[in-house]
Amino acid sequence: MENELLRQLYAKYRNELFLYLYSLCKNYELAEDILQETFVKAILSLKENHPNIKAWLYMVGRNIYYNYAKREMSKIDSSEMEDIPDNKNMIESLIDSENRRLLYKALDSLAGIKKEVLQLFYFSNMSQRDISSMLNISQENVRVLIYRGKREIKNYLEANGYEI
Repeated sequence: MENELLRQLYAKYRNELFLYLYSLCKNYELAEDILQETFVKAILSLKENHPNIKAWLYMVGRNIYYNYAKREMSKIDSSEMEDIPDNKNMIESLIDSENRRLLYKALDSLAGIKKEVLQLFYFSNMSQRDISSMLNISQENVRVLIYRGKREIKNYLEANGYEI
């Protein structure tokens, strides 16, 4: 891959890809490491004429994170699970308004793939087609997950006294 193209991709996708990775791992340094590894993989194997570079970068970053998480979980035995610190305080310090904090909590309450689809759709501005390609699910499934996720967020917000 050409250096100038890589610089352009990095400038264009660095921030949003970092936020996505951070939402997965909730660790600033780890998200930075995964981001760098993602772009290293882009240097080594991404073709300049790839039809959807953004989806490719997200998919690679996601896979790197899940491989890391899988390795780390195999290292931890159940007695150590109680000693893992909660990073929610760090996340909440980044969110400056109460409305966003409540919305984040509602999003965080969603189950795995629903949460991930909504994050990709709303915060990474990915199309349903790109999400379906990245997660290897149908576009219809993506549409349904977005609909159900929004409904669950609405119910969560209403249950916590927020008027919609």
